[in-house]
Amino acid sequence: MWSSTDGVAWEQITDPGPWEPRAGAAAVVLGERLFLLGGEDGFTCTPLPDCDARYFKDVWSTTDGAD
Repeated sequence: MWSSTDGVAWEQITDPGPWEPRAGAAAVVLGERLFLLGGEDGFTCTPLPDCDARYFKDVWSTTDGAD
């Protein structure tokens, strides 16, 4: 996980998240919480384009970007 206050200088604040790599996920902010919603394995499954992409039905959230 990475953080930036200006979008130019980035700092790694934690190791990769516990979720699997994905494409097409949505990220939204509600109040003080960031949510990562769903996505699919479409760009990470192999062999492309004939693989059967999985769709994720999970939601991850954080208030600080690290936990």
